[in-house]
Amino acid sequence: MSSVGMGDVRRWAAMIGALAGVTAATATAGAQGSTMLVRTDRGQVVVERDVPYGAPDDPARQLDVWRPVEPAEGSPALVLVHGGAWAGGTRAEEDARARLASSQGWTVFNVDYPTTAQLGTGGGAWPAEVDAVRSAVTWVVEHAPDHGVDRDHIALVGMSAGGHLAALAAADGTSGVRALAVWSAPTDLVALTPDGSESPPGCAGNTACEKVWSMPLVADFLGCTPQQCPERYRSASPVEQVTRATPPTFIANATNEMVPMSQAQSLHDALERLGVDVHLRVVPGSAHASAYTPSAWNDMMPFLASRLGVPEPEPIDFTGRDRRALLLAVAAAVLSTALVIAIAIARRRSHRGAGP
Repeated sequence: MSSVGMGDVRRWAAMIGALAGVTAATATAGAQGSTMLVRTDRGQVVVERDVPYGAPDDPARQLDVWRPVEPAEGSPALVLVHGGAWAGGTRAEEDARARLASSQGWTVFNVDYPTTAQLGTGGGAWPAEVDAVRSAVTWVVEHAPDHGVDRDHIALVGMSAGGHLAALAAADGTSGVRALAVWSAPTDLVALTPDGSESPPGCAGNTACEKVWSMPLVADFLGCTPQQCPERYRSASPVEQVTRATPPTFIANATNEMVPMSQAQSLHDALERLGVDVHLRVVPGSAHASAYTPSAWNDMMPFLASRLGVPEPEPIDFTGRDRRALLLAVAAAVLSTALVIAIAIARRRSHRGAGP
C-alpha cells in the first residue's frame, strides 16, 4: 500500500475500465442512450440507459432503468446507489444487482451521483452528494407510473458510501421510499476519522479498516476534520439523523471487512431504540458490500417485499448462468475500491509534499 503512486492509479483505472467493459459486454451490450434487451437466467429484461434526473447535460446525474419485458401493473422497484468512498465509482458497478432484481420481476433505477472527483475535497461534496441522491429518489417517485411502478412499492438500496447516502436520504421519512437497505454503510463518521495517532477509533484492531480509514476519506468528503466542524459530522452521520419516520431498514455487514461491524450495529441499535422495523444481517468474513451479494441478496429481497406489501420473489440461484456476470461485477467493485484507496494515498502524499 505504501508504494502506491499516480502511475499505479492510472494502471488501476485502466484495469477497472477494461473489466467494466467486459461486464457491460456480457450483460448490457448496446449503444449509450439506447433501450436494449438483456438476457438473464429467467428471460429477457429491458434496459434504458442514461436517463437524466437532473440537468440533461450532466452525466453525473443520470440513471439506468432496468425492468421486466412485461412488468406487472404496479410493480415494485429498487433505487440502487453505488459505492466508492464518496470519491468515485459509477452505477455500472451495480449492473449485476440491477440484473438480478429485474430478473425477479422488479423495476430498478440504477443511479449515478457526483463525487469528490467532480466536486473537490474542500467541502463542495457535502451535502451535494446526498442532495443528488435525494433528487434521484424524488425523480423516481414522480415518474414511477411512467415505468409501471406503484409509488407505494419503492425501496432504496445503497452499497458502502452509497448506503451512507441512502440512509441519510431516507432518514426523515419524507423521501417517498417505503423500505431501505444499506450494505457496509459508514454510519458514524466520527468513529471512522483518524485521531491523533491516525488510527480510527472505530476500527478496534481491524486491519482492513485501519488501512482504509487512516486515509482522509471522510475529511475529503466533508471538507474538514471533526475538530474543525463537529456539527457537520453529526449532520452527516446516519446514526445521528435517523428518526421514528425512517422506513423499515435492512442492514448488512461482514464481520471483518473495511467498514467495521460496529458501524452496522450502531445504526441497528439507533433504529431499534426509535421503534423502527430493522433487521441486521451479519455476513461472516471480510467481503465488502456487493462482494457478498450471494450471501445477502436472498435475505434482503424477502425483507423488502414484505415491507412493501408485494409477493416475495423467487430466490436467485447463484450457481446458475447469472453467476459469471455477478462475479465480473464484484471484481470490478473490488478494483474500484482499490482505485479509491490509491487516489487517497496519492492525494495524501501530495499534501505532505506541499508542506504546511
